[in-house]
Formats: sequence, C-alpha cells, structure tokens
Amino acid sequence: RCALGRSECADDAGEAFVPAPGLRLRGLRCPVERTSNWGKCAGSGDRVECTNAADSCLYAFRFERSAESAGDGGCDVHGSRASGIPTYFPYCAPRTDNDERDWRDVRCVWDKAECDGETERWEEARPGNLSWFRGCTCEDVLTGACVGPGIDGGFHCAASRDGCA
Repeated sequence: RCALGRSECADDAGEAFVPAPGLRLRGLRCPVERTSNWGKCAGSGDRVECTNAADSCLYAFRFERSAESAGDGGCDVHGSRASGIPTYFPYCAPRTDNDERDWRDVRCVWDKAECDGETERWEEARPGNLSWFRGCTCEDVLTGACVGPGIDGGFHCAASRDGCA
C-alpha cells in the first residue's frame, strides 16, 4: 500500500517504508492518490471534513481514518469522495508578536513540525472564510526534499522528514 512516510507503515505487521527513489529502482510508482492516511474530523466543532492527520483536526481525538469499506465514500488527498468537499491542511501563521511579517502571510503545511516556533504559530486545518484566506488544499501544501548522495538524481520530494529514509 502507498504511504507518504514511515509512520504510516505498521512495524508490528512487518511493513517497512520505501521512499520514492527506492520504489523507482524497483520499477514501482506510488501516486499520492493511492495513499491511505486520509481521514475525517468527526467532532461537531470541527470545521473541516477531510484532512491528513489527527493533529490537523480541532479535536484530534475525533479523527477517524478513512476506509472505503465503511460505505461513506471516504477521503483522499483531494477531498471527500462522497460530498466533494476539499481536503484541508493545517498552516503556519506569523505570531502576533512578530512585526517582521504580514499577519496574512500564512504557509500551508503537512504538519506542526514545519512551523518555526520563534516566528510562527501552528493552526489546525480549516476552510477559508475570509477574502484573503481560502483554506489550504493539496495544491497549496509545498513539499520539501530529501537530499543526499545515495539518492538517484540527488533528491526526491517529501511531504515531511518522515518521508526520507
């Protein structure tokens, strides 16, 4: 099964994460549409339906992994397969005590680790509701890269450091 990082593999079941270059060497490919980490924020106070991780929900304990077998259509990188509502991601926003940046200068991210605690605060996923903020969808989340001499081509894209082996 496709995974975006090693934390999505079940070590106790003998699963091991293989990053994109390793798959390429084996003649395999895993598009993001086939990943299975997506889920729903099931809390009544949550403002998003589908997201990438429990921490992205307002109430993390109400995150439910998406399962197509549940009959609800499930979630994927683009949104709810049943309702068509987009999948939303968290973001880093300038801290209010930071005079160096415009408070509307948000960065859409994969997880909390991408925010700079000195200058930014992390915000859970939410739909856009203001003229300047339309929410963070998959197209807005910039990836990083794993860089190293052992990687074919010198680098491969990764959603977080968890995607580097």
